[in-house]
Amino acid sequence: MKKIILLLITVTLSFSFINCSSNSLEEISISEFNNRIIKTYKIDKIKIENYEVENTKKVFLYAGSQQKVFYIKSVSEQTINFIISSIKAEQQSSPTVSRTSRPSSISEQLRTYLIHLIPIGLLALYILLLVLTLINLINSKFEESIDKLVWTIIIIFLPLIGMLMYWFIGKSTKLKK
Repeated sequence: MKKIILLLITVTLSFSFINCSSNSLEEISISEFNNRIIKTYKIDKIKIENYEVENTKKVFLYAGSQQKVFYIKSVSEQTINFIISSIKAEQQSSPTVSRTSRPSSISEQLRTYLIHLIPIGLLALYILLLVLTLINLINSKFEESIDKLVWTIIIIFLPLIGMLMYWFIGKSTKLKK
């Protein structure tokens, strides 16, 4: 009974942590914009970012009702005008257009690199903790023979939550040395 309750709590917690992000960001090309995006999504906001150092522009297209964000990298002013006029013609409405200029300083470039390194570091830390947890699990003896299999499944299928549960709850199911 205790194991069933533990399993139900684990499943409930895992479903509560499923990614429910409000906006999903997708890079697209001009041809994808023409063939798919403009026909499928109602674009209600356009944000144009000008990066001075790289001399590039990014266009962000917001489809608010579908909660999607698309962006096109390295576009010219002519392409931006084409995108805006295409949206106006296809959707018979004018989206809100905003322009921002972003100077790319050394500190901003460093911040960009760090933002990319943080997930890699977190992934490495997670993998290290996963390996240590599985090694500890393999070397442990349990009161019931099925416990090791149950904990292995929980740890693998409920990534972070399973490991935390094993370290905090799993100790009580181990045999005392």
